[in-house]
Amino acid sequence: MAKKASTAGYRLHKASGQAIVKLIGRTYYLGRYGSPESKEKYHRLVAESMVSKTFGMKERQISVAEAINAYLEHAERYYNGGSEYKGVYDACEPLARQFASLPIRDFGITQFKVIREHWIKRGCSRQYVNKQMKRLLRVAKWWVAEQVADPMLHHSLKCVDNLKQGRCDVPEGEPITPVSDADVDAAVQFMPKVVADMERLTVTRARTGCLSVACSGIL
Repeated sequence: MAKKASTAGYRLHKASGQAIVKLIGRTYYLGRYGSPESKEKYHRLVAESMVSKTFGMKERQISVAEAINAYLEHAERYYNGGSEYKGVYDACEPLARQFASLPIRDFGITQFKVIREHWIKRGCSRQYVNKQMKRLLRVAKWWVAEQVADPMLHHSLKCVDNLKQGRCDVPEGEPITPVSDADVDAAVQFMPKVVADMERLTVTRARTGCLSVACSGIL
């Protein structure tokens, strides 16, 4: 939910004769008090403050830390504090630690690669590094959508290729192996027959790669 204006009244600034409105702690001068232009600007600013999660940020040069905090507030609500929120939080942690005070306008491919190198030096697998970088791409996309960052940021970061298997000196993750017959048998005895048959079919397909395995008794 976007922040609400603390004081959203259209008021006269006597010293200047201008109309003003105070939104999220900042006073905006709207033009000559009572003029159509000032009222139009007033209604526009109030409307923007009600729908934009980052209203006011684009009026000044914000830091990477502020941009990250804005995204994490959104992500906590969007992911309801679940496991994906934890993954995004972990992806942002080295970004905040190394570039907190950097103006968001100066964040780009070089800094993006520095964060990737952080994960590589920690000995993370190629798959994990790529997953974290994809999460940061999602962060950058949100920044652009909320007008926190330049529209070209997300586009430029997408030009950085994923780490490719066999073409980088980064370890592979542990392969995902099929579930054993014993584990399947132990689990399906607690399932309804239809669900148990479907589970066995799923496991069989995963092991053989076959997309047309006969399964009697399901229908």
